[in-house]
Amino acid sequence: MMLGSILPPVLDHRYHGSRAAPWLLGVIVVMKSAQSLTSIFLGELTARGADGIPLDAFPPDASAAVVAVAAQGAIWRLCVCAVGALVLARYRSGIPLMFVLFALNHVAAQGVLRVVPLNRVGAPVGPQVNLALFAMMIIGLLLSLRRRRD
Repeated sequence: MMLGSILPPVLDHRYHGSRAAPWLLGVIVVMKSAQSLTSIFLGELTARGADGIPLDAFPPDASAAVVAVAAQGAIWRLCVCAVGALVLARYRSGIPLMFVLFALNHVAAQGVLRVVPLNRVGAPVGPQVNLALFAMMIIGLLLSLRRRRD
């Protein structure tokens, strides 16, 4: 039953979960899109401020490479956010799957950071924002799997 909700046989507009879950997914899509756009268009500022990456400690070419790699990753995240927006607009039966994909991405990224640690300076807000979004993903997933009584 739960797997059928996460992987529905048909992607359509039928959604039977809590009415709050699509709103949470909308917030996550907007926030992740905003993070992506700032990484693309304000990469250096984002790397220094939100991520706490000490770009000044790197040679200029290495600093530019860090910003470029972050921007490339942000394009992929922006594409996933576009799929999330499409799910909200047209294919609501995929809402639980989107929560799973966003949560798995967060867990995988944290796993990578355990293997390849990132030295941060100061108290960057990015990790706290991402942790809050992860909590919203888990809550949204649980709400989306909960059948509504109509």
